[in-house]
Amino acid sequence: MPSNELCTASCMMADNERIVLGRTDKFGNGTTIVIWDLMGNQALRRLKYDAAIGFADYISYLSLSTDNRYVVAGFQNSYDGKANYIVFDLTLDNYQEPKVLALDAEVGVTAVLGTHEVVTGTRSGELAIWSMRTGKPLRQLVTPPPGAQTLARGGLAAASAAHKREVTALALSADTKFLVSASADGTLKVWDMDTEKLMYTLTGHTDEVLCCALSHDDEFIVSGSQDRTIRLWRLRDGAPICLFNCGMDIFQIKISETKKTIVALGDRDKSRKLIMLQIVRTKTRSRAPSRATSPVLNEPYNNRY
Repeated sequence: MPSNELCTASCMMADNERIVLGRTDKFGNGTTIVIWDLMGNQALRRLKYDAAIGFADYISYLSLSTDNRYVVAGFQNSYDGKANYIVFDLTLDNYQEPKVLALDAEVGVTAVLGTHEVVTGTRSGELAIWSMRTGKPLRQLVTPPPGAQTLARGGLAAASAAHKREVTALALSADTKFLVSASADGTLKVWDMDTEKLMYTLTGHTDEVLCCALSHDDEFIVSGSQDRTIRLWRLRDGAPICLFNCGMDIFQIKISETKKTIVALGDRDKSRKLIMLQIVRTKTRSRAPSRATSPVLNEPYNNRY
């Protein structure tokens, strides 16, 4: 991208040879998506959405459908605070009219489910599934009372919310079969995306859950909270494994591909801190002949910045 153009979001295409760049033009003059050839170091294609989106708004979320047909560009609208999503269809020509959807949500609380659907967690606790083809809401994931249906169709207002308070983070398994949602209500929920039903609710945090992530092989869920703890859970049954008291609010979290390190970003007294936890497997003694194995979290080092 030319040095005088500001790129605020990017994502890699499936061939690992092209990258999608998101650029918001100055003074509300529209949004441009650039398909960039990494080997040739040149732009292959530019897609423009000319509508003004505000003086200070910029693309902060960018993702592709699994078949690389659709590009979803998202920004937080400074006028009404809503998340705005612009969907570009890469199979159409450069003069297309992109689909646009606005939701009362934080723009990054979004996950692409497959070739044409997206799920977004809203400030009112909904998990709204919407279409990249039409830019319209389709249905919700909801937490039903015993015996009630888990899927409500007909729009966002048709069903009760998945969470009691704002959805703060989403994590989707690599095969898109499981979705983890975190919420300000202090819970995480695990959803079976084949049936779109709630599998189980993870409880233990005593304040807002601000972030969550899945391990590379989808064995573990890791979560960070305003209760100043990091917790590790097992995905297959929702079992709590261990926790670490950090002494700070945790608002971003990742687990390494080897599952040996958790990296988190926290805040304490307006001072941000990067913390790295080592996952150590220890053999615990028991009366049985065999020895059970469970992870334990140690803090090797951390840094302020």
